[in-house]
Amino acid sequence: MQDMSAEELLLGFRRFIARWGNPKQIISDNGSQFNLASNALEEAWNGVTVDSDVQTYMANEGVQWQFIVELAPWMGGFYERLIAESEAIVNSRPLLYVGDDINSDIIITPAHFLTLNPKTGFPDHQKDDSTDPIYLPQLSSAKTLLLTWKKGQKHLNFWKTWRDEYLLSLRERTANKLRSGRIQCNTPAKVGDKVLIKDNLTRGSWKIGAYVN
Repeated sequence: MQDMSAEELLLGFRRFIARWGNPKQIISDNGSQFNLASNALEEAWNGVTVDSDVQTYMANEGVQWQFIVELAPWMGGFYERLIAESEAIVNSRPLLYVGDDINSDIIITPAHFLTLNPKTGFPDHQKDDSTDPIYLPQLSSAKTLLLTWKKGQKHLNFWKTWRDEYLLSLRERTANKLRSGRIQCNTPAKVGDKVLIKDNLTRGSWKIGAYVN
């Protein structure tokens, strides 16, 4: 949707029905656009329920729009959690298997741009056992420094894998499309456009400038 207006919400709702079918129930917060859309949908349902066949269908397939309690956003936590889990599943899709082995443990996913060690599963609950010889209730400053250095190395290793593996695989996939030569953009620059300043450096180190004249 382009904005949060009731018109855009209704258009989005029509696209949803066209793709996924008619929902039984909609649960949302008390946004003004939701309230307007609910009233419009109710009028639409009532306006087409004149025919007996239509009345029977609407009785079985009508949409019920339910709002959570006003000024209680925490009551919408269950659907926000579902949205977050769906987003995590999408972001965990594999972009590239590092190496030739498809069973490799190293897989580049979109979630790696958010955290270098993405986990979408729910960990098992384990209680701390102070009698365990490897139990470390508090790290020393030296070990904390070592962990920080290791995290920095993870960032470097990820960037190297992204550059040498994934970007090269994209070049191989599009090689057939570039047989005629390098694609160039002939659109003239205008004032306000952001550009990369070509320099005698690696492309990742080029500075960003603005076209002012």
